[in-house]
Amino acid sequence: MDLINRGSARPFPTLIITVLAGLVLSVLPSAPVAHAAPAPPVLSPMPQSVTWQGPAVDLTGKVQITKVGTKAGDDVVAQATRIVKKAGGTVVTSGATARIVVGTADGKPVTQGGLTLDVPTQAEGYALATVTSGVPTAVAVGADADGAFYATTVLEQLTIGGSVTGALIKDWPTMPVRGMVEGFYGIPWSHQARMDIMSYMGAQRMNTYIYAPKDDPYLRAKWRELYPAAELERMKALGKAAQAAHLDLVVTLSPGDSICYSSDEDYKAAVAVFEQLRGIGIKNFYVAFDDTTWELGCDSDKAAFTGAGELEGLAQAQAHFLNRIQRDYIKAKGLPDLWTVPTQYTGTEATVYKTTLGKALDNAVAVQWTGISVVTDSITTAQATQAAANYGTDRLVIWDNFPANDGENQARLFLGPMPAREATLGSAITGITTNPMIQPYASRLALAEYASFTWHPAKHDAQATRDKAIAEIVGKSSGTEWETMQAFIDVQEQWEFTGWQATDTWNDIYRFIWALEGSDEAWLEAKAATLRARLRLLRNAPTTLEGIAATGFYTDTKPWMDVTSNWASADLAAIDLLLALRRGDTQAAQKANATMESMVTWTTKGRVNTLDDKGNVVTNGIVPKVGENAMSELVDQARTAWANR
Repeated sequence: MDLINRGSARPFPTLIITVLAGLVLSVLPSAPVAHAAPAPPVLSPMPQSVTWQGPAVDLTGKVQITKVGTKAGDDVVAQATRIVKKAGGTVVTSGATARIVVGTADGKPVTQGGLTLDVPTQAEGYALATVTSGVPTAVAVGADADGAFYATTVLEQLTIGGSVTGALIKDWPTMPVRGMVEGFYGIPWSHQARMDIMSYMGAQRMNTYIYAPKDDPYLRAKWRELYPAAELERMKALGKAAQAAHLDLVVTLSPGDSICYSSDEDYKAAVAVFEQLRGIGIKNFYVAFDDTTWELGCDSDKAAFTGAGELEGLAQAQAHFLNRIQRDYIKAKGLPDLWTVPTQYTGTEATVYKTTLGKALDNAVAVQWTGISVVTDSITTAQATQAAANYGTDRLVIWDNFPANDGENQARLFLGPMPAREATLGSAITGITTNPMIQPYASRLALAEYASFTWHPAKHDAQATRDKAIAEIVGKSSGTEWETMQAFIDVQEQWEFTGWQATDTWNDIYRFIWALEGSDEAWLEAKAATLRARLRLLRNAPTTLEGIAATGFYTDTKPWMDVTSNWASADLAAIDLLLALRRGDTQAAQKANATMESMVTWTTKGRVNTLDDKGNVVTNGIVPKVGENAMSELVDQARTAWANR
């Protein structure tokens, strides 16, 4: 059925329309053509309350920046200055044609140019409005320093074509913890990538970066050792980058494989590392017990923690160690509360280990949980509520293992949408941290979605958020680069833990295959043309996308772009082969077959680095895989046809 022509109303004859139009024009005076108002910008994360009202504020002229309140740093002025310069304006101290007001409300309404703006009092809350009484003004102020910073990030989103879109916004986060846990196995992120991602997270109004890369030796194998000078300087730079992005940098130790929980020496070793980090400005700490031994490793622990079973004793020992750090070090130093992830970090069943840990653990310690399994296709509020009860905590934070691609999944990119997470989760948890891919810049799509969801789950628009994030990566939201990026992401969307789902590429391939089974040549040619257009986008992706705005994304995904290009070339040849056989042109089919097989060979080339068992980098040790298996299935279809010719 052609859905475009589903209407039944009969159109007026052309002659009648022409006559009527002439009569109307002869009676009515000429008037200027009315142009529709431009669509408001897409805001992500979506605010709690937004009304498109008030005047636009032109920033292309002379703009004065005024800071109010006492709680915000000078970074909000610097951010406003950057917005003005990007808009093409000049910052002045007098003679302004526009004004930006930033800072904090300090518990009282902000009054500017006849506008009285009530600012939400929730932590990290902010308000934004525009007014033209006197000098046209954009007011972007927060309840605290974080809220003031977030207000400027939204101000930047509102600034389109040199002007701030008129709006009244009042906003605050639903979840207190919104962030990322760098907790995957494999090649750790580079120092520059971490700082870049921190900046991106700040712009997305995330507030937590948990530093827990499994292959950093100072977290696991060398957890007792202080950071060497060079490593300490690196951590100091990360701390400053996190502070600039208004993120809590939470640094992890993972001692479970070699610790003696009752040992004063091991306690002092852990505290010494934390104290070293505190000396460079890092204040948030984490002790992780995930993926470590389930047995007590020293005789003194076995004597001290005598639970009914070994897991009960392990829980007692871990609670003892965590409580000692929380009470004797964290609380004594006035630091933010400790974090942990238990050894049993999945499921909703109330095990002896979980309940023992929950009863003994200081409730101030935040506890992480991954869902009903290590990787979870959906998480419900009921599941999270049960998990929190099992651990006896009201500070449960989900460690979400999407889009992590470590272990057996290193050959894949996971660029699809965030898995199902119930919108009411905020009633059962403190927040969510997403575990990203080994490829940092390719993880930006997931970060944008988790930022949107954790800020305001009820208004999270997955497609709008993804489209906005993709546009930022590409640098535009239309044209060949945009279409190519959408096509490339489409073939990397399949995520094995949510089951198979049809993609646009799958649909185009199988519509062509099904058309081959019929006798309608015009229909077949139409489906072949549609498929060829998509495959050409994919074939040309490595060159088309070379100049996109986010160069890091291109570098991260280039191995997959190359192998996707190879598969697209093979599929284009497969189409030629199948159509040649259909019309009886064996010579053309033979030529297409040779091209197809040559391109398939290229798909087996290793292009992605990995680590060996000793932590050494293996260059090109991984062959990238394309998530859309239909690309290889079309080749299989052509091979069968060639063999049966």
